[in-house]
Amino acid sequence: MIPRAVRKTPAESQYLRTANPRVAEHVAAVIVKNCLDTEQAVAELKPDLSPFEAAQTANKLDNDPRVQQAVQKELQNDEKRQLQSLRILGKAFIADHVEINKPEVLRFSGFEEDIKKMFDGHDPREQQPDLDS
Repeated sequence: MIPRAVRKTPAESQYLRTANPRVAEHVAAVIVKNCLDTEQAVAELKPDLSPFEAAQTANKLDNDPRVQQAVQKELQNDEKRQLQSLRILGKAFIADHVEINKPEVLRFSGFEEDIKKMFDGHDPREQQPDLDS
């Protein structure tokens, strides 16, 4: 019998078939979801890899032009979604016509005696300049 090489199954392999555009797009989406941390994305995509294998795979993905192109596309789509969300929120919370009113002076009365009791019979406001002028 001829000895044959033992091959890993695709599930055990650290290889990601990024030549397939759908795989590259999925990998890119996971990388963007993990804030461009490729090693964290690889840990999510292939949780059974050792740290060394995950680092190797992350390095390969960082240098793969198909993945990088898909990451750029995903970031642009993410930016478009974010701008659209801001537009929707802006329409919901900001009126078409913003009305600005001049603030009114708020006057309190009836507490003068209590202030004098707190400050041993004198009113500390008498020593401050008048803010109304």
